Amino acid sequence: MSHVVRSSRSASIGGATVLAAALALTSACGTSDAEPTSKTTLDPDQAVAGLYDQLPQSIKDKGRIDNVVVNSYPPFEFIDEESDELQGLDIDLANRLSEVIGIEIKFNQTSEFTQLVPSVQTGRADMGLSGTLDKPERQGSVDFVDYFKTGTQFVAPEDSGLSDVDALCGKTVATGTGTSYPDEIAAISDERCADGDEIEVIGVQPVLSVMLQQVSIGRADAAFWATDSTNWELSQNSQPFEIVGDPIFTGKVYGASVNKDLPELRDVIQQGLQAMVKDGSYAEILAKWGQEAGALKTITINEGVD
Repeated sequence: MSHVVRSSRSASIGGATVLAAALALTSACGTSDAEPTSKTTLDPDQAVAGLYDQLPQSIKDKGRIDNVVVNSYPPFEFIDEESDELQGLDIDLANRLSEVIGIEIKFNQTSEFTQLVPSVQTGRADMGLSGTLDKPERQGSVDFVDYFKTGTQFVAPEDSGLSDVDALCGKTVATGTGTSYPDEIAAISDERCADGDEIEVIGVQPVLSVMLQQVSIGRADAAFWATDSTNWELSQNSQPFEIVGDPIFTGKVYGASVNKDLPELRDVIQQGLQAMVKDGSYAEILAKWGQEAGALKTITINEGVD
């Protein structure tokens, strides 16, 4: 199995004003000391009794929860082209969670997915509610509050002739670097393809539109990405692409990553999201973004699988 990274991940997000104001989290410099660009608007009447009191004293003293988000993963978090505002399913969930807990949540933006877990692990952010798979190997670095179930799928041009996953043996597939998806493709290739006829991977910026561009220009035969983001992208654009084979669901969940030194915050986030499930606001937010299929009835902690 060949994992060939053909291009580096570049930041091409929003307008100049947003880029200047955003907190740029890079591997070289970490989180900026500048003010986050987005924050919630509190409604004290929405708070669930007792949750604020359970917060760590360090969070109470600071007066906010710092939430790191990648700003290029629609429909979960992305910069609106018209308003230059950060929006998405995770943004709405965090805003509502802020009301439920009774404390402000600020968004520290990054264009680098690989910075999400390290930013939380090192304390540059308190949590990362940002479309991150809860995987056992990541649980050694951070805790996860699981809030959304997801799967994966292959996408190819409508006229590709690729009728099922087996037809991808010997083909090239584009997917996101810094994610678990290259390893997932390798496992599929090992299981279904003969020696010498493996699926080759091109690693690109983890944005589906970038992957589909690689397919359009002939550098890849198909793309491989999350079901939720893929379905959103295809529904928003009249592109000549289609799903190859059946979606792959293996119990994967997105989790809000939380610093392991803040177990009280982890538990408050879990209780807050569960309260949102109970009051219906969780379901309303998922429906707004067309993601009802990812709903969970119970918000759990560190139950992600490989």
